[in-house]
Amino acid sequence: MKEPKYTDAIKHSWSFVWHYKILWGLGVLAMFVGQFGLGDFIGKIWMSGERLILTGEPLGRGLKNGFFSLSPYHFNDFALLWFLLLCLIIVVIITFVGVTSQGALVAASAHESNVKNLKNVSKFWHVGVKYFWKVLLANIIEKVILAMLLVDLVVIWRYVMNSDCLFPTIALTLSLGFILFFAILVSVLFIYTVGYIVIDDKKMLIAFKDAYRLFSRHILVSIELSVILLLMGILLVLSIIAVLAIFYFPSLFFGILAGALNSMVLLVLGVVVSTVLFVGFIILASGLFNAFTISTWTYMFVRMHKEGLKSRIVHALEKLLKK
Repeated sequence: MKEPKYTDAIKHSWSFVWHYKILWGLGVLAMFVGQFGLGDFIGKIWMSGERLILTGEPLGRGLKNGFFSLSPYHFNDFALLWFLLLCLIIVVIITFVGVTSQGALVAASAHESNVKNLKNVSKFWHVGVKYFWKVLLANIIEKVILAMLLVDLVVIWRYVMNSDCLFPTIALTLSLGFILFFAILVSVLFIYTVGYIVIDDKKMLIAFKDAYRLFSRHILVSIELSVILLLMGILLVLSIIAVLAIFYFPSLFFGILAGALNSMVLLVLGVVVSTVLFVGFIILASGLFNAFTISTWTYMFVRMHKEGLKSRIVHALEKLLKK
């Protein structure tokens, strides 16, 4: 049997997601509960580190102050109750849609990996609804553990920056490396657990145990794929930044026209049009990449689960030793 490769998974998933563009919409909706992998976690580390360097305070401090500034003294009791109820309804809807979309993408990707055809996407939405509570619980556990890791990292960084550490750069780098390793472990276990829940219809605890066994048999493969998809995510962010100027060409055109006609309305219209185009592009690109990431992980999960998969590092070392 031909040994599966990362390139096969990437090509297969890209072709699959590109062909069934309705999955982009599911990818956008699944973004409500975050991406598969470490993309969101790396972003939070970046923002936390930036704030810690600039202000010396953790990222959550500003959010906490903003929350408590909405004190009941600014609202009457009835208005505050309705505001909290509205927020709760929005959170429930967003959570349901995001978790269901995540499960639907996993089910669709696994189905397509087996039969090479995807006729009815709506049935996979029902699969996502069926496993909503289990996938939600897996998401909650993953988010809580990753949040704890992020807090630990910020505490370590704050201590190193405020102490007389002899080698602060080394201490910061080592702490980041350890936290990232554990974050990869948590994220991969979450992905495999969701795979066992949605694809194999297993209970939560059994799915987690099987996910741990699968990870223990494919540690290098899991780490390698996490790094590859993380690098692809960084490349996507850099690409979005690179095309920023293209989407603000209409703003430039309207700005020149507004200056010639001395019209503030045209200037505002140009900024609004460019902003809408750019935000729409970000949403679409993020949905596409999220669907692609879930499809890639699902493809690799199915291959590892059924056939086994050798690490490319181990494969390269074996070839080198044979030579």
